Amino acid sequence: MEQTVLTVKEAAAIMRISTSSMYQLIRENKAPHISIGKRRVIPAAPFYAWLNASVQGG
Repeated sequence: MEQTVLTVKEAAAIMRISTSSMYQLIRENKAPHISIGKRRVIPAAPFYAWLNASVQGG
């Protein structure tokens, strides 16, 4: 079964950045996320679409 949401830690690992850097992207509304109270989750499909759309050059 495919994951529909990722944790911030999982999304950071996919991008090979620190968890704090991922939280910074979320705070700046630069990365797709859903807020559930104080918890943040990353919807998988929009995350991968955002990641692919962010590619520059090449």
